[in-house]
Amino acid sequence: MTLSRGQITRLILATFLLGLLLFVYLPRLFYTYSINAAVSARTVQIVAPIPGEITFDLPLFGQEVKKGQEIASFSNPTVDKVKLEQLSIDQKYYKERITASETEIKKNQELFDDLAKSWKTYLGSMEQRTILTLNKAEDRQQQLLASLDMAWRDYNRKKDLADRGFVSRSEFDTSKSRYQEAQEAVDQAENDIRTYLSQVEAIRQGVSVNTDGRSDYPGQKQKMDDIQMKINDISSRIDEYKVKLTNIADVKKAEEARITLLANRKVKSPVNGAIWRLFSAKGTFVEQNTPIMEILDCSNVFVDVALPERLFEKIKPGQKAYIKLNGSSTEVEGEISYVRGGSIDPRVAGLMVGLPNVQRQREIQVLVKFNEESLKQVPGDFCHVGRTGQVRFQGL
Repeated sequence: MTLSRGQITRLILATFLLGLLLFVYLPRLFYTYSINAAVSARTVQIVAPIPGEITFDLPLFGQEVKKGQEIASFSNPTVDKVKLEQLSIDQKYYKERITASETEIKKNQELFDDLAKSWKTYLGSMEQRTILTLNKAEDRQQQLLASLDMAWRDYNRKKDLADRGFVSRSEFDTSKSRYQEAQEAVDQAENDIRTYLSQVEAIRQGVSVNTDGRSDYPGQKQKMDDIQMKINDISSRIDEYKVKLTNIADVKKAEEARITLLANRKVKSPVNGAIWRLFSAKGTFVEQNTPIMEILDCSNVFVDVALPERLFEKIKPGQKAYIKLNGSSTEVEGEISYVRGGSIDPRVAGLMVGLPNVQRQREIQVLVKFNEESLKQVPGDFCHVGRTGQVRFQGL
């Protein structure tokens, strides 16, 4: 059968229309599409950490910033430094007291050394005198021993004669008395020698003794002891000053760190993103916690999708989705962050930009988070916030 030209034309047109319908509607038999998706992102507000003047050129509107990049600096010349100044005064005072105390110890030590030298000389001369006296006592002892021997011989001879009646009783008693006196003298001499020996030993130990053997405590020695006690007392005060200096140094270090934080502070970007709003400029004085800028958090970029409410039970956080922005030929992978019915929570919406202004009834709100690495493959400003596109949900 031969077709006419008109039939061929109608057949071609019908085939084209059928192909077009299949191209448009066939994918929707396997996928769910949203054609009114809008890109939104969370914003991070940057506030002044201290009251002060902005001394750093702030990034320009739309300028991309990296996490950790310095974006602002502040200087506050009115920081209260009274406590730090008082600590410095106290530190200087105790250092001066330590220096003065060390000088005082040095002078007292010199005086003590002079007295110790004189005391040593005094003990040396006392030892020599005592040894000389000891030598005399030993010589006298030898003489007394000789006298004792003679008295003992005379006593024995007179006793023998008295027993035989050749001498009178009075002569014998006289001889006996001389012998006893000689023995007592020898005993006393031995006691004196022992006393002198103990005196020499005591002197060599640094103890002064009188001629009668009792210990002596002369004024020179008393003065030496007083000086030593004074040196010990000053040394204790120096130790106390050093402890106080250590404590002051620790407090001063903490105070200096506090003043440094209050006097100068740099602010770094907490996220990778772009400058969305600027509220101040270099040279402006701001109070603490005053907002100075807002940054789009490009690590938290979402596609806001409106879907029919009948799909609410089928959409689950964590499912994959595929985003294609209008004007782009690249499809970017994302992940469903959360699903809400009706209007989004105003508290959450307040932290986002680029959300659609109007939502139709019987729709659900689906936020699909961009994969940050995949998003970088699509060039654009402000992390593509405000752009529209379509999102493909597989398996719905």
